[in-house]
Amino acid sequence: MGLPPESLPLVLLPGGEELRGPSSGQLSRALGIGAVLARREEVDLLVIGGGPAGLGAAVYGASEGLSTLVVESDALGGQAGTSRRIENYLGFPAGITGGELMSRAVTQARKFEARTATPYRALSLEPGGGRHVVRLEDDHEIAARAVILATGAQYNRPPVAGLSDFEGVSVFYAAGPPEAQRCGATRVGVVGGGNGGAVRARLPGRGARTRVVSR
Repeated sequence: MGLPPESLPLVLLPGGEELRGPSSGQLSRALGIGAVLARREEVDLLVIGGGPAGLGAAVYGASEGLSTLVVESDALGGQAGTSRRIENYLGFPAGITGGELMSRAVTQARKFEARTATPYRALSLEPGGGRHVVRLEDDHEIAARAVILATGAQYNRPPVAGLSDFEGVSVFYAAGPPEAQRCGATRVGVVGGGNGGAVRARLPGRGARTRVVSR
């Protein structure tokens, strides 16, 4: 089609609509996934982050009658939502998958009419006397009486060109059984010598040789 690079990816939607170079949020909302926010919203409680802490705050706020909005930049559930098993969460002594736990949390939050909007990335926070203003990408802003920041953690990615091409194939940010099986009898480099790095160094697959690089 002779499209310039800035027009890619090209997404063709049912009905003939085209999206050229859309963001993840624009694509999700075009497919009917996630709430569509107005340019300006006013709520009692705004929660930035849709992991366990953020969804828990939304349940408590909405159950007390506050108009509550949860904004998440990726997927509801955060890192917990991708965990194969969680055994240290209160109330689940036998453990539960992260996906099931977060699905229950989302259902409970929506039961009390908390709204969830994803993916929207928060860019700035301007504290105010009566309301605080949080500006989101795509020129959206939320005015809230109270703001809770439950942003969780993001992986530190080494500044290596083309790294994203190998993520999930030979570069991993977790060290569970699936990753251990894929690394069996191979050389494994662990970047980071702290808690996480030390744990990961003990988990490679059978026959793997491990070298830890501290940054």
